[in-house]
Amino acid sequence: MSWLANRKKSLRPAARQLKFMFNRDPAIVPEKNWRSFIKEPYEAVVIFSADFELAWAWRYTKSSPDPLKKTLDKARTERENMPLILDLCDRYKIPVTWLTVGHLFLDSCTPEGMVHHASMPRPGQFENDWWRFGGKDWYEYDPGSDYKANPLWYAPDLVKNILGSPVEHEVGCHTFSHIDCREEVCTTELFDAELRASLEAASRHGIASMESFVHPGHTIGHLDDLYRHGYTNFRTDYRNTLGFPVHHPSGLWEFSTSLEFEYVQGWSEKMQLERFLRTFRRALKNHSMAYTWFHPSMNPYMVQKVMPKVFEWLDEHRNRIWIVTQGEYIQWLNSNSKKPVQSQGHQTKES
Repeated sequence: MSWLANRKKSLRPAARQLKFMFNRDPAIVPEKNWRSFIKEPYEAVVIFSADFELAWAWRYTKSSPDPLKKTLDKARTERENMPLILDLCDRYKIPVTWLTVGHLFLDSCTPEGMVHHASMPRPGQFENDWWRFGGKDWYEYDPGSDYKANPLWYAPDLVKNILGSPVEHEVGCHTFSHIDCREEVCTTELFDAELRASLEAASRHGIASMESFVHPGHTIGHLDDLYRHGYTNFRTDYRNTLGFPVHHPSGLWEFSTSLEFEYVQGWSEKMQLERFLRTFRRALKNHSMAYTWFHPSMNPYMVQKVMPKVFEWLDEHRNRIWIVTQGEYIQWLNSNSKKPVQSQGHQTKES
């Protein structure tokens, strides 16, 4: 790496912190009709969603010379973090929308001959901003065993813990095998099969339907097909905003991210926490939604040190902040007698 490239890399944390300190991340999307988007008597909305993936997420990552090692390391961290996250949710009564890779619902799977999930269509080789798939078969790393032998590829125990929580979490879909959902990579046949396989696996846990969806890697595609399968909403990450979901032409509601619950390299311990509290205060001040998402494989420091303080703060302010899952929020939005009419020509505002 050149001196200039190293210099730019070293300045990124400071530049990101300045952008945050001057209230430019996330940006405010003002809404005159905010009361139509926030249930009485609340003044703001907070949503937490998690991309629940284990080893399926990083197996073709371009960020490591050894993608398989990285995905297994991430999955081990996720396994270690999950009980702590769920305990915190229980303690502070924080619901999460768990966007779950469908294969994690399975107790086990058995290859047919030498072929894993033989009935599933496969994507061809492809590359996107995050992954490079050049292997011979999309399921080449699937162990074809069970969750006791290979707990990094199956998670029925964790799904049961989510569903058994006293907190009303939501379980949503993150495809069956963490595919790239863009139309140029994923055919309609493949996309339909992924959704069907996910729901079939989820049904083993008593889940009859799912309505919230997140595209792996935010590889947005097949929105009309999502709607056809009965989903009501999806998420994009084009930029971080404090605003409300937009009704997409497909019939779906589109959530925009506000911030990711992640460890920001180069920031002080104080700033790791303040990033979230300031964002929630701004959501209150501007009567908006703060959509916070995370990977359960995040740096354990965030789970052990930051998340408890964030959840505690939210619990103390829950009389003013509606903390809700995606699905419950969209159900309320669709049934609200005062149908939300969004202002035209939204412009970002700093405050």
